[in-house]
Amino acid sequence: MASFFHDLWASVFIPGTTPALALATNVTFFLLQIILLILLYATLSYHFIAMNILCAGLWGGINWFVKEVEEFKIAEEAKKLESEKDDLRKDKKQSGKTGILRDALEPKKNI
Repeated sequence: MASFFHDLWASVFIPGTTPALALATNVTFFLLQIILLILLYATLSYHFIAMNILCAGLWGGINWFVKEVEEFKIAEEAKKLESEKDDLRKDKKQSGKTGILRDALEPKKNI
């Protein structure tokens, strides 16, 4: 448990989303939904229905956004790896061509 709070505090200083921050967000929204349902039952006010819907929408929106950011990071890493592979292929082709040209231009030594 102490490790979770340490990770949560450390996530403040780390850019992006960490698993501890995502878990804390989901637990917080779950508890807010429970409280709003209890208040709806206790007061029978339609305001708590609206707040419950807003809370659910915000919760879903945050989780969707976090998922999209993670997918974007994975896609960017895949593009970067693909471009590095292409650069290596180009380097191999160029080094192979220059090797042939260099061999053709060098005078042959007779021993």
